[in-house]
Amino acid sequence: LYRATIINEGNVGTLKIPVGSNTAASWHTENGAGNEAAPTLSSIDLGGYELMRLMQVSAATMSRSTGEFEGMMLDLLSSENIETLEKSFITGVGNTMPLGLDAMTWNAGNQILTANAATKISPDEIAAGIGLLPQKYARGAILLMNAKSLYNIAAYSDANGDYIFAATEATSKFMGKEICVNEHILDDVIYIVDPKQLYVRFSMPLTVQADQSAGFTTASIYLRALCVVDAKWNPAACVRIGLGA
Repeated sequence: LYRATIINEGNVGTLKIPVGSNTAASWHTENGAGNEAAPTLSSIDLGGYELMRLMQVSAATMSRSTGEFEGMMLDLLSSENIETLEKSFITGVGNTMPLGLDAMTWNAGNQILTANAATKISPDEIAAGIGLLPQKYARGAILLMNAKSLYNIAAYSDANGDYIFAATEATSKFMGKEICVNEHILDDVIYIVDPKQLYVRFSMPLTVQADQSAGFTTASIYLRALCVVDAKWNPAACVRIGLGA
């Protein structure tokens, strides 16, 4: 989350972020008339979905706890909200939650596949994937994969049995690009992304609260962490590496 582009904006319904244009700047002759070019912009549309973690604690439990207990529980709920949000960056389906990488549209323009399902991803495919990114995104790109995929890369050797990667970099970088392990990514899938091109819009910031009134008749105290948030990737800044058919 800390790598993403965070937008705190709650005053509009759908927030539109312009991400591209089919026009470019042109060289101009001194004192000559300028020609205005009408851009064709695409956009990332961000709404807002409620993300909540609720906990009910009895008055007896609260009364027997240390003074820090309530604060510790609220911190826990807050961290669980963030973890769920970060998981949605990968697995979110875009309906009642953000749209994650798994649910995006992938084709020959932004995806590299191995020869078949039995062929493991090689450094050649990863390098080709980086090459699909425009340089303005490739410069800040990172590799996202789970631990199994990472260790497959680290153990990759050539026909002579020599390891492709130096031991000091095999689990941290590939061609200078940082490798980030994420347990929510499927086996044999690698994403190459510019994390700044993940747009996260908080229309209501993460708020943690304790409320005794809601549980008045049950002698309960409710602890809640709540935010209203949406997130989407810029598709032009994402590449997928996977297994072929």
